[in-house]
Amino acid sequence: MEQPDPAAPPPPARPLDRFLGSWFGVAVVFKYTAVTYALPVAVLLSLPPRGLAGRPAPVSWQTVATALARRGDSSTETVAVLLLTVASAIAYGHVIARVSGVGVDGPINFVRRLSGVGVLYSTRPLDLYAPPGATGLARLSRWLNECTSDTARVTLIGFEPQVFFLSERGFAGGLAFYDLGWNSAEDDQALVIERWSRQEVPVVLAMDSEWGSFSRDYPAIRGWIDAHYDVVAHSAFDGGKPLMVLTSRSYPSVREHQSTGLPCFR
Repeated sequence: MEQPDPAAPPPPARPLDRFLGSWFGVAVVFKYTAVTYALPVAVLLSLPPRGLAGRPAPVSWQTVATALARRGDSSTETVAVLLLTVASAIAYGHVIARVSGVGVDGPINFVRRLSGVGVLYSTRPLDLYAPPGATGLARLSRWLNECTSDTARVTLIGFEPQVFFLSERGFAGGLAFYDLGWNSAEDDQALVIERWSRQEVPVVLAMDSEWGSFSRDYPAIRGWIDAHYDVVAHSAFDGGKPLMVLTSRSYPSVREHQSTGLPCFR
């Protein structure tokens, strides 16, 4: 049986192949309406459906990217499929009904609401999520921001990464959290302590729920904390997560923070 020449150009698609390939693409788009899939589907539809023409060829992302760069004659089909995908996502996602449900009943109102969201989220996260009078970890995030230097770092025993984000303070020792024994090998603990010793770390926050397992899984780091920090408060700060606040003996307090009663270091 004669084998096809791999270097030979593919035969042109027949009208029936083109028709079936296009309707197959439409079915795919309607079944998977996420706009994320629009680009690869559109590019695949711009290629001749070689499988029906007798030239099966695997399609890789490299093939798709090359086709997108070279096939300038299929721009109309690509745009059409993109528009079809967006329209189907709007229809099947009930976008209009959902938008109306939140009070957007016209283009002017839509622009007004969009502008309001922009103004809201252009606000500093600390002021948006941890305003004066906040409770729990949000209150402590504001205390960290107001009472430690901009270059200070914080250690948090547990998994509460929002504290670093809201307080605008980095995490100490190269570890953002201590949970489930993550990076608890002896070498890892030694590296954390070595980094920690070169950083400005006036505060350790230890969640009650994690303190016991932390002491078991990270004995070297627990020993470092015991040797350099003292407990100054044990409270939930009107929130739902009790914790200990420990401060370094190397950083004297200069005043008391009004809303928390904790020491300030600047």
